[in-house]
Amino acid sequence: MKQIYLHLFLSAPLLLLGCSKLPTMADASPSTFSGLRQVVAYTPWLFSGSKPIDEVGFESLRSIQVQTIICVDGIPPELHIPEALGMKTFHIPIKYGKPTKKQILDIATAVEVGRKRGNTYIHCHHGKHRSAAAAAVALIGLGVSTREEMKKRMSVSETSTHYSGLWSAVEEAVVLEEIDFVRNKEHLLSRVIPEGITEQMIAMDCAFDNLQRIKKSNWTPPKEHPDLVAVAEAGAIAESFRYLNKSEIALRYSVDFETQLSIALSAAIDLEQALSNNKSTNQELSISMRVLSNTCTACHRAFRK
Repeated sequence: MKQIYLHLFLSAPLLLLGCSKLPTMADASPSTFSGLRQVVAYTPWLFSGSKPIDEVGFESLRSIQVQTIICVDGIPPELHIPEALGMKTFHIPIKYGKPTKKQILDIATAVEVGRKRGNTYIHCHHGKHRSAAAAAVALIGLGVSTREEMKKRMSVSETSTHYSGLWSAVEEAVVLEEIDFVRNKEHLLSRVIPEGITEQMIAMDCAFDNLQRIKKSNWTPPKEHPDLVAVAEAGAIAESFRYLNKSEIALRYSVDFETQLSIALSAAIDLEQALSNNKSTNQELSISMRVLSNTCTACHRAFRK
């Protein structure tokens, strides 16, 4: 009788929380939970999806028995909530192009660590593109899955074909050496802080210059830069604005600066979405880009010293 009472006591948190139905490899579309979107199973124990929103998102992760979180978004992840729930977090920020060999090794190492702990959740901001590709290259690198299977799962995640670098990374992924994982574990970080406002502005200037090149080529990759992807460049700008909007950097300036950041972020998101939907005309894309450019000009005029 004592053993029965002990079992009920230990399982009480799960009974109170309720255990959500786990996404499976058979699912043909993403799952949605409270505070989570685009949740797709890449193995029975590795899921890809969007950034967890507030406490409810992390509670949803706990309901699908997640013990490890891998963030590949550029914005540093929250740590206090998952830590309070006993979850371990790794932060390996990647961009919308092809991840580097070091990034792929880091992600694969984190996934391997997570596998030994239980279920693992890998996320970017939207949960469609970077997290899906990261899950895919990691599992191929670990020898757990194949390129074809992973490309099918990325399609379920709705990874855009516009992000050619992410797809080519999966196409070129190979099985990694086990000894490399052992050596790499100690170098994984829970939080990587992006560079300051100057470096963010430089990165955005570079992305905007690339957009200008693409625009001059009628919104197609220019011959001299065939690797440029318009939606990836717009996404990079949006991510920089997201970071600045949430960081303490904005607090150093007036409320007007925060307002300008919000306006610029909205313009960058609009351009990214216009480039993603394949329905916008070249003229409409040029107008969206001009709106983004004007937000930058207005902010520089008011705050650049």
